[in-house]
Amino acid sequence: MLSIFCAMLSATSVVLPQDISQLSTPPGVTVLDCKWEKTHYLPPLDSSFPTPPAVGENVEGVPSATRAPVRSSYAYRYSIRVRNEGPKVIKSMAWDYVFNDSDSKQELGRRSLNSFEKVGLNETKWIDLRPVHLAPPKVTTVEGLKKDRRSPFDERIEIKCVLYADGTGWKAANADSKTCDELVRLTLHPDTRR
Repeated sequence: MLSIFCAMLSATSVVLPQDISQLSTPPGVTVLDCKWEKTHYLPPLDSSFPTPPAVGENVEGVPSATRAPVRSSYAYRYSIRVRNEGPKVIKSMAWDYVFNDSDSKQELGRRSLNSFEKVGLNETKWIDLRPVHLAPPKVTTVEGLKKDRRSPFDERIEIKCVLYADGTGWKAANADSKTCDELVRLTLHPDTRR
């Protein structure tokens, strides 16, 4: 059974500790589904190579290759489907994608992620993050592989913090304050996001 533990914090301005309620789950917020997928990632062009010469320009001494060979690598796209039946519009969330062994239920890995998509009142929405280089755990069991070779885990989402559009927030009792502080900073200063 997929168990969902959620916690949220929300803000459009700096959120002070008294603005954050600490319940076991965010009011009215439900994670309905989660998934991840492996995808190809093409790194950006290497800007250290010179620009190609203009037509008619002397090409003597100019390297024939104007960019590094493109090497594809893999990245992972994490997604959650969220239902907001709470009293406030969600502006951003900090959440963990948790991978457990399907047999022993032991935690095998956790990926801490942030999403910055608005989820309106009474809205159900898939939130797809841009690809990241955080792979699912490499360790699994034979029983897990028998269950599903691509994803041999029990997967669940723990929402740690939510920032609401009205400047208030919600934080899980077990959330690290640094996680919520970072979410506030990244929400208020989108130019600093990686």
